[in-house]
Amino acid sequence: MVPAEQEWVRRWEDMRRRGRTHFVLRGFILEGLSVGLVVAVFAAFAQRIYSKGDSQSWSWAFLAFVFVSLWGLIRAWSQWHVSEQRYRDLHPSNGS
Repeated sequence: MVPAEQEWVRRWEDMRRRGRTHFVLRGFILEGLSVGLVVAVFAAFAQRIYSKGDSQSWSWAFLAFVFVSLWGLIRAWSQWHVSEQRYRDLHPSNGS
């Protein structure tokens, strides 16, 4: 195993000790909610500029926030599984 892989394994073991829930929630907050908030602000700004009707409606901003937040949650959950598989490939158990 090369030093970069050893470092990754060490960091992933630390992340595993914290737990999957911590990892997924951290990813959801950093990649879902925070990015969703930024996208929602831009969507609200664009809707206000380009809207012909009710410019006080937050529908596009809310939908953008919800979809980006869900994307962040799904991405964090899938990243956990991808990283677990990589860890198992690099660090096989001695019991088998």
